Amino acid sequence: MILQKLTSYLVLIAALTSGVVPSSVAQDCLSLDLGPAEFDQPMQWRSESQGVAAMVRAGLLEPQVIKLLKQHLAIKVVDWQASHHHQWPTDYLLEADNWQGFFTRLLKPFGLQLVLYANQGAVVRYQESPL
Repeated sequence: MILQKLTSYLVLIAALTSGVVPSSVAQDCLSLDLGPAEFDQPMQWRSESQGVAAMVRAGLLEPQVIKLLKQHLAIKVVDWQASHHHQWPTDYLLEADNWQGFFTRLLKPFGLQLVLYANQGAVVRYQESPL
């Protein structure tokens, strides 16, 4: 048994150094073709070619931003590092070319910025002043 494993390891090492993988080794590997990704779309929004739009209501900014992040960007955790008292003044259909532009237009008047992380987290904080 040990001799058989040693032989297969030597064949694998030889294959890796030569660039040729034997069919016995290739059959043991799983395919990485997972097919197209499927996403739940709880709200409708325009396609990328037409831009994006969402209704922002008069009232507290924080819960609206958190809801939009969770629904459209699949963010799970939002760390709000700004005042919880920011108010959006009126009902308004906010439009932009993409979600980055949308959140920039939404947050910039309040001096806020959005930082997204790969672990499905986001931070909303005050913009850092350039030095």
